[in-house]
Amino acid sequence: MFGHIKTYTPELRVRDAEAYRAAYCGLCRVMRRRIGVTSAAALSYDMAFLAVLRMALSDEHPEFRRRRCYKPRARLMIEETPSLLYAAGVSALLSKLKLDDDVADERGFSRMRARALLPISRRHCRRAGIDGELAAAVTDAISRLNGLEENDDASLSDCAAAFGDALSEIFAHGIDGVEARIARTAGRAVGRFVYILDEFCDEEEDEAAHRKNRVAELYPIPLSTDDADAFSDALALELEPALHALELVDGGRFGIDIAINIVSLGMMQEARRIISEKTKST
Repeated sequence: MFGHIKTYTPELRVRDAEAYRAAYCGLCRVMRRRIGVTSAAALSYDMAFLAVLRMALSDEHPEFRRRRCYKPRARLMIEETPSLLYAAGVSALLSKLKLDDDVADERGFSRMRARALLPISRRHCRRAGIDGELAAAVTDAISRLNGLEENDDASLSDCAAAFGDALSEIFAHGIDGVEARIARTAGRAVGRFVYILDEFCDEEEDEAAHRKNRVAELYPIPLSTDDADAFSDALALELEPALHALELVDGGRFGIDIAINIVSLGMMQEARRIISEKTKST
């Protein structure tokens, strides 16, 4: 359900772009060393964003070091931090929940594949030391989302809110005070945005499979220019609470400028790109 959390490189300082890549490479190393080599198959910039945001909220001061990975050339990496280790564990948890859903909902090869991978994913979760309270909260939110998606009377906002609750728990777990409130607000807003945009991306697939798509009821593709502008504006409004929350964080903390770039520019740039591809040419 991720893949829409991206930086807007033209407005990102060179040092921040390097730091973000170093967080991504550092996360890969943590996943391979702490959870298992195969866990790195789920590596994503989405989890790098989670790690960098939590570094900012926890006021971590990461160390950078050049290390070799599977490529011959040494790459700049952030050394293991609590936030990188946490993001690696969350990646393992979300991968397991996705496989659980595939076993329950898919058919044929997709279900067989999920069943084959599920024991490995469970082992990754055990090695990651996933906190039981976090796992229960996220599992409950995802289960609630699944129930809402099966209920034709549930609205798009209801479904987006359930996924927002899941990300709210993920962003804020283990953080206290004002930073916890900032993390919850940001997680909830990012979750709503991601769910709605992902639902929009699935319109054609859902139509072919005769599945209900709540975004299609509001913005059927191909979009008119007016609908494209309206949908883009609606998505931008979903992100405003996250941006306002992140602007409360001390600007001197590592990673906060990267997180603000992603929320204020990168995610909307990605949304506009996707929307433009599904808009009628005039």
